[in-house]
Amino acid sequence: MNTSTSPRLVKAAAFIQLGRLKFLLYSPILYGLGAAAAALGSSRPIDGRWYFFGLAVVWVTHAMTHYCN
Repeated sequence: MNTSTSPRLVKAAAFIQLGRLKFLLYSPILYGLGAAAAALGSSRPIDGRWYFFGLAVVWVTHAMTHYCN
């Protein structure tokens, strides 16, 4: 480790790494498949506002699981 690295920067990097953000990339794929299946089954278009709200809920829940685990 570089001795000139700020301790706050090291802690922030460790906190971000704890979230395992690369796994959050899988959430929109599965959520999108579910939304597409629901739209096809009901013959109604996807409402973008509700789609992104639901996606935000999925991301927050996913991140919470990583940080609380």
